[in-house]
Amino acid sequence: MHNEILTLATICGGAVQEKVDRALERVSQNILDPNTDAGKKRTITLKITLKPDEDDREDVVVNADVTYTLAPEIGVQTQFYVNKDLTNGRVTVMEHKKGEIKGQLDFSDIGMEKEPLEDETEETEEEQAEVLDFRRHG
Repeated sequence: MHNEILTLATICGGAVQEKVDRALERVSQNILDPNTDAGKKRTITLKITLKPDEDDREDVVVNADVTYTLAPEIGVQTQFYVNKDLTNGRVTVMEHKKGEIKGQLDFSDIGMEKEPLEDETEETEEEQAEVLDFRRHG
């Protein structure tokens, strides 16, 4: 019989320490995850249960459980626009896009393609080069 002093590192051949180390690693990763709330608490719980044998109290069954809680990922938010097409009765759900006005259509929504406008006021390079200096004209 050994008179070895038990420590967390020696119980179950070191398996308990390994479980705690793995839990600490997972919690640390969760803390560093930018998708989680940095202010939320994380916990690691080590539960050691000892059950003596009814006939021989010197024999004790030991169970060690390590559990941990992580901070959940931060939720994301958007806005939907729910509409009913009056021509066919179908309900549509669309996500608002940044800068979009609710219910606003573009040409492609109604089967038209927007054609670029020709700029009628385009100047030639010669016209652009001719700059008037009003300071010299009296």
